[in-house]
Amino acid sequence: MKLNESCITAILQAVQDVSTMDNGFNSKKDIDSIVGGYSEEEIIYHVRQCELNGFLYGYKPCNDGSFEIDDLTPKGHEYLERNKKFWGDVKPVSQTLNLPKQTINILKAVKKNDGLINPYLVVNGCSDDENWPRLQQLFDKNLLYKDQGYSEDGSPDSPVLRISNEGKAFLTDYESEKRGKRNKDIRTIFITALTTIVINWGPKIILFLIGIIKAS
Repeated sequence: MKLNESCITAILQAVQDVSTMDNGFNSKKDIDSIVGGYSEEEIIYHVRQCELNGFLYGYKPCNDGSFEIDDLTPKGHEYLERNKKFWGDVKPVSQTLNLPKQTINILKAVKKNDGLINPYLVVNGCSDDENWPRLQQLFDKNLLYKDQGYSEDGSPDSPVLRISNEGKAFLTDYESEKRGKRNKDIRTIFITALTTIVINWGPKIILFLIGIIKAS
C-alpha cells in the first residue's frame, strides 16, 4: 500500500485530540475521530507506519484487529506540528459536513438502494447500538429521511430510508474532496522527487556548467 501523509497526519491529530493523562486512544470507540473517510485497512496500515517511525507511545495491537495508543511521542508531536505548518490544520471533508467513515458508508448504501432499506435492518458491519447514533446523525443533518414503504401488492409496509437532495450533494462533495486529497498526495510525491533530484544532482550540474564556462 502506498504511504499517504494525509492519513498519517489525521491519525496523529486524532490521537492528540483524544489522549489525556488518564486515557489513551482506543480504536474500538475512537476510530471515528480520524477524519478524512479512510478505510479501516488504510488506517491500520498507517498506524503501523506511525509506530515504525517512532510517532506513537504505548501502541498495543490486539488480536481482533483493534489497537490502543497511549499518546504521541515527542517525535510524533513534532511531525504533526511541522506538517500542519506546511499543509494547514487537519480538516474534515468540509467545515460543515464532518461525518465519520461508518456513517458515510450508511449514506452510500441508502443512495445505492434508495427506498429499499428498512431503517431497522441497516447493515454496516456494526451492531444496532452502533448504527442508530449514526442514523440519527444523518437524520439530524437532513441527509436521510424515513418514507412510507409499500409491499409488492401496493399495500403499506414498514418504513424505508431515502436519501435527500442534501445527502446527494454531500456525497458529491465527499468524492470531490477525496479526489482533491489524491491530487495533493501526487503533488507531495512530485515535490519530494524534485527536491531529491536537486539535492543529489544540483552541485554536479553547477560544476558542469562552471567547467563549460571556463573552457569557453
